[in-house]
Amino acid sequence: MASSSWNSYRDIFASGKVKMILGNVFLNQSPPSPCNYNGHYAFSSFPPVTTFVPRPSLRDKIHEQLTRERTQDDGQGPRIVVVWGLGGAGKSQLVRSYLQQHKHEYSASFWIEACRKETIERAFREIYHLLFKVTTDGDLKSEDAVLAVKNWFIEREGRWLFVFDGADGIDSMDANEEADDFVDIRHFIPDKPSIDVILTTRSSSAEGLTALEMVKVAEMKPREAAKLFKNCSKIDDKGGNEAAVKEIVEELGYFALAVSLSGTYVCNTPRLKLHLGKYLDEYQTRRKEILARKPNSLVHQYGESVLTTWETTFDAVTQKCIQTSKLLTLLGFINFDDIFIDLFVPTSQGNGYEQNGENGAVVAWYDRIFEGAKPDVHTIENNFEILQSYGLLQWKSDQSYTMHKLVHAWALDRLLIDDQRSFVLPSLRLLFNAISKAGHKPEARQRLVPHIMANFKAVSKANLEDSDREVAVRLFSTSGNFLYNAGHWVKAYSIQDFVYSETLKMWGDSNQQTISAMSNLASTLGDQGKLEEAAAMRKE
Repeated sequence: MASSSWNSYRDIFASGKVKMILGNVFLNQSPPSPCNYNGHYAFSSFPPVTTFVPRPSLRDKIHEQLTRERTQDDGQGPRIVVVWGLGGAGKSQLVRSYLQQHKHEYSASFWIEACRKETIERAFREIYHLLFKVTTDGDLKSEDAVLAVKNWFIEREGRWLFVFDGADGIDSMDANEEADDFVDIRHFIPDKPSIDVILTTRSSSAEGLTALEMVKVAEMKPREAAKLFKNCSKIDDKGGNEAAVKEIVEELGYFALAVSLSGTYVCNTPRLKLHLGKYLDEYQTRRKEILARKPNSLVHQYGESVLTTWETTFDAVTQKCIQTSKLLTLLGFINFDDIFIDLFVPTSQGNGYEQNGENGAVVAWYDRIFEGAKPDVHTIENNFEILQSYGLLQWKSDQSYTMHKLVHAWALDRLLIDDQRSFVLPSLRLLFNAISKAGHKPEARQRLVPHIMANFKAVSKANLEDSDREVAVRLFSTSGNFLYNAGHWVKAYSIQDFVYSETLKMWGDSNQQTISAMSNLASTLGDQGKLEEAAAMRKE
């Protein structure tokens, strides 16, 4: 094949739709003709971003899965490894790192954007162009190109790697194979043992494609996250910033894209580079704005912000089950850790109900989520299973779930004011139900404390209508008394002080509810040893 023709193939792949990764390079000779292919063609090393921090344990796990001795369960087809995690967790960069480390083991590697069926088909048409010396499509159908490419590899020797990046539509196969976003990855994989496939996805449903162990990409290790932040922020390593960096990446939950974006934000803000300790204060007040920043594609090689990529996942959850998406939103109003099933199961006696202060209607927390249908254990488990499949919840060995702290914050931050209002009372009624069930059991009572405090932090800042505020204050009064009786006087004080302030504003100092709230607050002060403050309050 002429050198000019070979260059034209290089131009095709430079478009970015398909990337040929460097395998072995021929020195001092022309590339071989695709018709008599010997296994050596490529032009780009396609490395990770310059700020990338290796994650060797995950990279080695990919290699281990693709090179381990076959078992009877593996069959004789291609080896498939699923790399799974939230959007922005660093899946693609991890696979690029793998390619950089192990490209010499392959005759050639193909990187295919697999977000939609159309992008995969376009990629296979371009591969067809390369393999069969075709420069125009003519009447070629996509399905014919796919079949021809698959057959080409089946007839060749060598070890080949296909990377299907961003195969999130694979989840639709469980529900409806006619869905617009459904991608049947299996259809595009040549059926040959010498083919290796790495598939990156936000959906754990892809695990069903393979007998190999799934590689889960979650939080970075603290040292890795700190190194990434330093790389992106370009701060002086000798500037005594270690403690500040450690605190920042911990607050970001060691989440790769959030760390990268925060580091870049610091890099572009000179005042923060000089006073890094001030970044967390700014992050706390401007979290939503910072995480909504779109990454620089040249720096991060990622096209979406943290919030945008999770909104895409939220939309997928909503399409699958709207009740699940509502339940996810509700989780933003309680603690991100120790989310246990029994917290959401209503009591059989019905004491999880609360009368609405405006019209006396009897309502329950699940009215907002399940349209009034009382959920049982199986209903909650099924909804949590969907959230877990998208990486929005993780199961823990202590028989509870946890959320990444940034996902938890996003679940609340994403809401507009009206939407936020609509979840305030359900979240309070959920905890009212849980307090009723806990009774006098010490372990059950202690388990609720973090959820009550997280709920108070979220709800006390909400801009409520007057009628909803009255109900919220009444329910907060229950929470405050619960904490007081559980011996958490400092935490009880913060809620009781809020209840007293709100009742004073709503009904004045002579109202019986205000007097009761003041008495509760004075008792808590006294139990903390603040006798003078307690006495002064009782005299008011």
